[in-house]
Amino acid sequence: MPETPAPKKSEPLHKEPEEDKEDVKKAAAQPKKTKNLDAETINKAVEITSEKISKKLLTQVPKTAAGFESDFNSLKKDLPTFYSYVRIIPAETVSQLFKH
Repeated sequence: MPETPAPKKSEPLHKEPEEDKEDVKKAAAQPKKTKNLDAETINKAVEITSEKISKKLLTQVPKTAAGFESDFNSLKKDLPTFYSYVRIIPAETVSQLFKH
C-alpha cells in the first residue's frame, strides 16, 4: 500500500499584528486596580448581607447542634432576630440538638 502524505497544517485565516500581542502582554503585566471603599459603603453592604442571612435563617430549622451553633454565631448580635429564630425551632428538635 502506498503511503499517503500527512495533511498540511493550514495557516490561520487571520493573523494578529504584533502590536496587539504586545498590548495584551502589557495589560496582563499590570496589576489590577482595586476600589477604595468608604466606611459608609462597607456598612451598607454589611447591613444588606446580614438582613439576607437573617431572612434565610428564619425559614430554616437546624438539624444538628453544629448548624444551630453556626446560626447562633450569625445572629447573636441581633437579639430580636435571634429570639424569632429560636421560637421557630420545635421543642422536640431542641431536645434532639442538645441531648447528651
